[in-house]
Amino acid sequence: MCMGRGDFFLTEWSEAITLISSNKPKPTLTADETIIPAHGSVTLTCSVDDSADWRYEWFRQTSVSSAYQPITNVKPVNKVPQGGIYYCRAGRRGRGGEPEIFTEYSNAVTIWKTVPNKATVILQPKLIFWGETVTVRCEIQGGGDTKWTYEWTPDNLNTSPTLSEHRINSNNYYSGEYKCRGWKDSYSSTEWSDVITLTVLSNRPKAKLSADNRDIPVGGSVTLTCSVDPSSSAWKYDLYKGKKTSEPLNTQDAVFQSTGQISVSQRGLYWCRGGRGNPVYYTEYSNSIRINTIVPNKATVILQPNWPLIYRGETVAVRCEIQGGGDTEWTYEWTPDNLITSPTLSEHRINSNNYYSGEFKCRGRKDSYSSTEWSDVITLTVLHAPVLTVSPSWLSPGDSVTLSCKVEHPSAGWRFYWYKTVPKLSDNSYSYELLPGSTNGTEQDSYIIHGSTHTAGYMCRTGRGDPVFYTDYSKPEFVWSGDVHSAVTLKVSPDRVQHFIYDSVSLSCEGNFTKWRVRRFPEDHNCFNWRSMTGSTCNIDSSQQSDAVYWCESGSGEFSNAVNITIQNADIILVSPVHPVTEGDSVTLGCKLKRGELLSNVFFYQNDKLIQNDTRGELNISAVSKSDEGFYKCKYSGKESVQSWMSVKDADIILVSPVHPVTEGDSVTLGCKLKTGELLSNVFFYQNDKLIQNDTRGELNISAVSKSDEGFYKCKYSGKDSVQSWMSVKAVSRPDSSSSPIPLIVGLVCGIIIIILLLLLYRYRRSKDSHFIRPIQSESTNQNENSSSLYVDACLYESIRGSEDTDNDAGESQDITYSSIELKNIAKRGKRHETVESSVYADVKIGSAADDNLTYAQVNYHNKGKAKKHKGKSTPAATDEAVYSEVKPGTALGL
Repeated sequence: MCMGRGDFFLTEWSEAITLISSNKPKPTLTADETIIPAHGSVTLTCSVDDSADWRYEWFRQTSVSSAYQPITNVKPVNKVPQGGIYYCRAGRRGRGGEPEIFTEYSNAVTIWKTVPNKATVILQPKLIFWGETVTVRCEIQGGGDTKWTYEWTPDNLNTSPTLSEHRINSNNYYSGEYKCRGWKDSYSSTEWSDVITLTVLSNRPKAKLSADNRDIPVGGSVTLTCSVDPSSSAWKYDLYKGKKTSEPLNTQDAVFQSTGQISVSQRGLYWCRGGRGNPVYYTEYSNSIRINTIVPNKATVILQPNWPLIYRGETVAVRCEIQGGGDTEWTYEWTPDNLITSPTLSEHRINSNNYYSGEFKCRGRKDSYSSTEWSDVITLTVLHAPVLTVSPSWLSPGDSVTLSCKVEHPSAGWRFYWYKTVPKLSDNSYSYELLPGSTNGTEQDSYIIHGSTHTAGYMCRTGRGDPVFYTDYSKPEFVWSGDVHSAVTLKVSPDRVQHFIYDSVSLSCEGNFTKWRVRRFPEDHNCFNWRSMTGSTCNIDSSQQSDAVYWCESGSGEFSNAVNITIQNADIILVSPVHPVTEGDSVTLGCKLKRGELLSNVFFYQNDKLIQNDTRGELNISAVSKSDEGFYKCKYSGKESVQSWMSVKDADIILVSPVHPVTEGDSVTLGCKLKTGELLSNVFFYQNDKLIQNDTRGELNISAVSKSDEGFYKCKYSGKDSVQSWMSVKAVSRPDSSSSPIPLIVGLVCGIIIIILLLLLYRYRRSKDSHFIRPIQSESTNQNENSSSLYVDACLYESIRGSEDTDNDAGESQDITYSSIELKNIAKRGKRHETVESSVYADVKIGSAADDNLTYAQVNYHNKGKAKKHKGKSTPAATDEAVYSEVKPGTALGL
């Protein structure tokens, strides 16, 4: 505080001011970047906590030991374009002429500067071998006279900063990456160079010598080429002749065309090697090359017999002939090399079992370095076994099977032999049985088998020459039948064509044999390797999607029916029968999800045509016909199954039953018949699928049919069922006797018939020359001419039609009674006879209830015949006579 004093007065004390004394402040120096890019700068900032009235001073060092160099700038922010160590401090003037007060120096900030010059590592070659030395050099582009120092990566090269080049010995340094940069001063440098990779290989390389031709033509030369892999322009090559220790060839011995290529005109053994670097690093020597001179003699390959096409098992000879060879003791060289078993052999026997198709050529060698040219090439082709094809692959009733046997390069003289396969369970193969007519072979390359009904396998082979040379057998080919027959049967469980992967599917072979094998086509999966198995069941490995044909084989040559089985990796499958369906049988198709659920609201397709799209989940066909055969598939919720073929076979057996309804009380006989027409015995008969007769009889006899006998009937024989047929039974008409005159009419008609019969007998006795011919089939003419019997064939046909009643429906019919009597007379032995025939027809018409006076019966008597010449006279033609009887109902009959 302070106060003022006057002569006689004093001021008051001022307000108190507090002065605090502290140490000098220290500024803080910061930089936005520590590296100055080429042609750029960085910004430095100097700051003091109490910044009022401060001015700033800046300083730079070019090295750690150099003095501070002031920088003119009094502002707290400074942009600097140079590298170095930077400091700052702040100061302000005292009051009343006191000296300026400065802060302490700030912290140091080091700034680096990147110069625009570019550093590059020079390394050649970049791939060296163990023991080789290479130079690596750092070059500064545009460096001028600057005394650069150098920094390397890896650090073990930084032995002397002034060295721009280093020698690298691969014994001490291994493969790695190299880069460098140059320093202009302590705080100015180039960017790092690009990385150069050096690879050191462990093994010394081996030179390779090649020749454009190893045979020197007369007066010519060949070119030898020496190379090292990997190649490099630094390699220099030396060529040697004879021994490796000899001196390299010079320009007097050879013509040096370019680096590594040399032209020579002298025969001999040649070598080479490469070298590079200082001191020279050499490769290993190359393999030797023998250079020959060509003699004018010509070599020729002779094939005996001259068969360029031979079959497996045939033998031919190849011989090398030297034209103009004279007494020279030639040795021989062959291609392929496996013929050179002995150089002195000019001929070799070739068996097609050991040698395959190929090109053969030879040349003769006069000495180690003189030979003929290679002969022209002879091509020998070993043909494979013939290929058998069968058509059709699947049998239908009545099909003929055509076998076709094809050979490569067919020619005249071949004969074709045809075989049926017989399974050999012991080694999973087949033996062969000649088919009829094939003992001496056929000229045609096809063979037709008629009446084939079951699955079977076939093979073929061909033969030619005398004695006959036979080719190998073809591979077996099969004709499949889906029909199940009694001898051998293949059954599938579950009984459907399509299955999901991982489903359990079993195949069962059933028949009169205990040892089987299950076969499959194609053979890419197995059931015990498809070998013979004891027992009857084989489980399929269904872990993979497949589509194959399966069948059973026994050691006695039996083949079962064949089935198609599809294993699907899908979400949905069609449920359809795996075996053919017989005409007339019922069949149900379904759709199934992988989780096993049977579906509803399924669309069914036949041959890609929609046939059912309602709410049902099954497709039911009550009586299958041939039109139902085809490809089926199902579709559910946008997912579609694959399609499968449903086969429909003809019924082999039919039921013999009446086509018209049978009247109650009548007798009826049902039978069973094969397609061949033979009536059968030991037949089972069923009514409404219930067995009603199973004894040794071949017929079902019903003596008096009743309404309970009406229904569906079928027969079964030897495991085969007929289609069922309906037998209808109609009731007997029983009118009321109290209101119908039918009994009277029937009695009247019978009386008239008796009278007419007596009249006919009387007339016949009077006129033996008269005869009546009935226009029927030749039944009467086939009678025994020696017979003298007279017989009467009477047939009664009754149809009773009621009287028309106006109160009844107009469609009601009237009852009419017909009677027919046939009389036949056979002449005595030794005399020409004629048949006497008479027919009587009675038509009785009943009047209405109102007309009860009379009933008329009209009887027409027909006497038909032709005029016959007899002793010069003719007998008049037969005449028709009509007899009318008046019938009046009487009460004596109870009418």
